[in-house]
Amino acid sequence: LKSLAGLRVEAEKYMEEVGVLERHISNAYKTMESVKSRFMKLFGRIENLQAIESKEEEPRLLE
Repeated sequence: LKSLAGLRVEAEKYMEEVGVLERHISNAYKTMESVKSRFMKLFGRIENLQAIESKEEEPRLLE
């Protein structure tokens, strides 16, 4: 019975560590999604600027 109580204490500590790890993974996932979203917006802006610059350069090529 005493060893069972010891196992329970050990299991509770392990469960606590699993909870901490779960929070870290969840936070990392949320951060990754945020960074990915911001990167896609930035990349879209870069593509838009490149498209505008390409259109501005086209008439010069025809002159």
